Amino acid sequence: MLSIVCKDGVLMAGDRLATEGHAVGTRDLEKVFRIDESCMMAIAGAAGPAVEMVRMFQLELEHFEKLDGQPLTFEGKANRSRSCCGRTFPRRCRAWS
Repeated sequence: MLSIVCKDGVLMAGDRLATEGHAVGTRDLEKVFRIDESCMMAIAGAAGPAVEMVRMFQLELEHFEKLDGQPLTFEGKANRSRSCCGRTFPRRCRAWS
């Protein structure tokens, strides 16, 4: 993953290679996701659960905006992403508490 902060925004890029052990599984895995108008998320590691976590996070933000009538703050998005990570990867996210 590579992120560059520019005057007008941020550029985020990642490779598309997914491995299965020591072999190449696929060369077209999307690893950088647009979450909403102002947020992006990149994944690494276990692709299946990570992609599921990103989709759930996107849905949670859409749901919040529909119920509240306004987008969640950046700090709120960071807290929600931590919560999504904790549900998807409970052992790995305990250290963040």
